[in-house]
Amino acid sequence: MKSKKLIVFLIMILLISGCRSNGNKKQEIKTLDKAPDSLTDIDKGISAILEKVGRIERIDLDIDQEDAGKKDQSDENMGSESKEVEAEENVIENQDDGNKEDEHGGKSNGSGDDKKPPKEEKDEQLRKVWKEINGDLDRVYSKLSDYEAEGLKKGASKDSLTKLQKAVNQLAKSIEVQDILSIYNYGSQSLSNLKPLYNLYKDDYRGEVCDIKSSVYQYYIKAIVKDIVGARTQIQSKEDSINKIRQLIGDDKEKNKELDRVKISLENLGISLEEGSKRVLILEKDTLINSLKALE
Repeated sequence: MKSKKLIVFLIMILLISGCRSNGNKKQEIKTLDKAPDSLTDIDKGISAILEKVGRIERIDLDIDQEDAGKKDQSDENMGSESKEVEAEENVIENQDDGNKEDEHGGKSNGSGDDKKPPKEEKDEQLRKVWKEINGDLDRVYSKLSDYEAEGLKKGASKDSLTKLQKAVNQLAKSIEVQDILSIYNYGSQSLSNLKPLYNLYKDDYRGEVCDIKSSVYQYYIKAIVKDIVGARTQIQSKEDSINKIRQLIGDDKEKNKELDRVKISLENLGISLEEGSKRVLILEKDTLINSLKALE
């Protein structure tokens, strides 16, 4: 009897020890060394400015409205055919029923008023985006102030923080005069200057994403001014950044898929350079930036 009690007692001890062991393992989960919110918010603010400048270009070129315009035209054509059939049926059923046709015609004229937004509406859209850009810039300056002490404590050099500050100052001047290419230039320089700060955090790959983004925007600038050689140079030698990102994202299938898209897009980016189409360059740029954004 005593031996049975002893066995039960030993089993209980083993079970308790096992539970404690599992508890200790859970406590030993590694804390990742990643950038603080103050740094990522600077990144997000600068990226938002650059994306909204792209939206301004799309508004100017009616890129966003193009597909919608085609859909409206298709709907209008279908509506016209439907009304013609309806009118013929009304004539057959009742020769005196002309009022309904007038009523349909009135609706048709009303729907045609919204075919294209007037210039005043486009100007209002542009004013709204510029206002949003100024708001984003204010937030970038606020977060720069927040991060400086934190960055120095982590080991950031004063020189790297000064370079970032100077690039953001030039970005602000470019926004003030609404110089699109200059905003792209200093905005992308600002992103590039974030890389050494992100690199202070060994588990964070977003510095590499910033570096590729910067190169894509610089590629776009060079392509717009017809510097074909300079544009091609900007997107070369990005294999190291791709490999570092892949190493740190691990087995994340969705992010690996996006990274593959980024790699292929970078390899194909120079194909359309000879065409000289601003519309194509904008669409390529925005597609690649969206893929990079999905990695963040």
